[in-house]
Amino acid sequence: MRREAFAGLAGALLVIPQAITFAYLAGVAPEHGCTVLFSVGNPGEFVRQSPMMGGPNTAVAILLGVTVLPFAGRGSPLYTELVLTLSLMVG
Repeated sequence: MRREAFAGLAGALLVIPQAITFAYLAGVAPEHGCTVLFSVGNPGEFVRQSPMMGGPNTAVAILLGVTVLPFAGRGSPLYTELVLTLSLMVG
């Protein structure tokens, strides 16, 4: 039990800053990065049909931001809505 708790803490210390950085690269608020982090990881714990677990990565974050930028100004509510909608479609 103690090893699992330590592994979970170590994983969180590595993944949370990464999720915040991905949100910054996509051009949305850091809170959205943490939301995506937990919404991707938790359902995967219950499904586990594939040995490969996907999640956000640098290339997807940059491409989301670049794709949405012509349609809405960075930081606007429409921009955030489009990035979140597109990320759900891609994921």
